[in-house]
Amino acid sequence: MPVNVYSSSIKFKGYDPTTLSWQNIHTDGFNRIKAQLDSIPNPSKLDVDLSTRASESTLSSVLAQLDVTLSILAKLKRWGKNIEPEWVHAGEVTAPAADTALVSKTVSAGKVGYIYGFFISAGEANDFKINWTSGGAAKSIRVPFSGKGVLQYADFIALNEGLGADAETNITITNVDAGGSGVIYQARLLYAEM
Repeated sequence: MPVNVYSSSIKFKGYDPTTLSWQNIHTDGFNRIKAQLDSIPNPSKLDVDLSTRASESTLSSVLAQLDVTLSILAKLKRWGKNIEPEWVHAGEVTAPAADTALVSKTVSAGKVGYIYGFFISAGEANDFKINWTSGGAAKSIRVPFSGKGVLQYADFIALNEGLGADAETNITITNVDAGGSGVIYQARLLYAEM
């Protein structure tokens, strides 16, 4: 509990171990104690010896690990998995035959493939299919185009979530009907594997 001192006639004394006597402790006009300390005690374990502190290389290692951890957290936040999808690009195709693979990606051995997005460009109306194999069964998603144009789609949840593409199989985007004479098509996949 704080003590308020209103009288300037009160004198404080403190014990001085160097002179083995009690000495007056002075206050200022607001009755705040004034003290001169010759040293500030350093209780054990308040600080550690310099030799026991982390070295620069240890700190660098910790910072590098923290950077990796933050990088993984960013991927988890954005994609829901520790992955970084990349676009698989394919060139333009003029007047493709029906069921032409406009873009194709083979899933690596021992991995599962995920489709996080696509890009389709066509100079006319047509339907498209995103095709893959999951559990040995053919799977597809139909993307109808009612006229010429471009469609780009990307999401943090894979289009084939729960039905990942089998290892060493192809993920493709195909046109359902044959393309018209001189009409240009192009497709891309936003792909990742685990």
